[in-house]
Amino acid sequence: MKTPILPAFTAFTALALLACTDPSASESGTDQGSDPTSTTTDDPDAEGSTAGPDTSEPDGSDTSSLDSTGGSTGTSTDDDPERTHIPEEGVEFIEANGEQFGYFAEGEGPLVLLLHGFPDTPHTFDDLRPALAAAGFFAVSPFMRGYTPSSIPAGDAFDAQTLGEDALALIEAFGEQEAYIVGHDFGAFAAYAAASLDPARVRRLVTVAIPHPGFFVPDPEFFERASHFIYLAEDDAEALMRADDFAHVDELYARWSPTWRFEPAETEPVKNAFAAPGSLNAALGYYRASSPVPPPFLQVPLPMDTLTIAGLDDGVMLPEGFEQTAAGFSGEWTLLTVDGGHFVHRENPGQVVPAVVEFLASDGAGE
Repeated sequence: MKTPILPAFTAFTALALLACTDPSASESGTDQGSDPTSTTTDDPDAEGSTAGPDTSEPDGSDTSSLDSTGGSTGTSTDDDPERTHIPEEGVEFIEANGEQFGYFAEGEGPLVLLLHGFPDTPHTFDDLRPALAAAGFFAVSPFMRGYTPSSIPAGDAFDAQTLGEDALALIEAFGEQEAYIVGHDFGAFAAYAAASLDPARVRRLVTVAIPHPGFFVPDPEFFERASHFIYLAEDDAEALMRADDFAHVDELYARWSPTWRFEPAETEPVKNAFAAPGSLNAALGYYRASSPVPPPFLQVPLPMDTLTIAGLDDGVMLPEGFEQTAAGFSGEWTLLTVDGGHFVHRENPGQVVPAVVEFLASDGAGE
């Protein structure tokens, strides 16, 4: 079995050389059913709603302020008012792994956990969740640990094992012995970790935009494309992200998904979550806790059937990076490449959503 440790260490060394560069310069080159143990928000009319914060008032985050490389044109000023967090509607809560998780849920049937990445929220699955519910599943998309309204853990408890244990604990909290897991970006990382820690509890696995981290060997250009792994772990990362009403969120979307002309509403829930005290710092903790060397438990091939979805226009991960991780799966592994970038499930839901539903339903559990 090829070990990725040496290439990963080389990648980390090369990335470290980028740490002293200005991010704006290095980035341009080119992640309903209810449970008796859960509680809902105070608004009784909000039950079943997955609406995000009100976006009727302009917030200055229109992507027209981005240049062709995803960089800000700098039209905002320091006089912009500081954003105020608006509590989400329709959120339910459940305790798992010592934390409180807010989540959206739809449908009845076998449990499907939908794990989001950075910078994102459960709204990233607003197309997939109802489709899974219609197919006979109980689809749950939690706010990952540290993302308001989920609780913020003490310290940087965002390592691979902890994220995997969160997913496994959520399965137990919802009263199930096993579940399907779908993950994007850091959510995919958590999904790989959960499936590796306790394969018997993950019935089938779907990962989006992230190759198997225990078997990925980076190409030389990956170091430049992934420079955010360095600068988002630095002390000034929160100030960078918060500037100009979280304009860097839009910059990351534009760089990672260069063919997606997204509307401001797409990133509004993210900015709203990051406006809550402590939430942005916690989200950046995922980068501070990242290691260039995968833990041993992630270097064992996964036995469950797995569907990996990659965008052909991803600004960070190339299709070849996914193809070379085939050794990471002893079960049946399917790699689906479709048009779109890093947020391919949102850019191209017409292909991605049916593919995920069909893959999970073909197991027979949603019938």
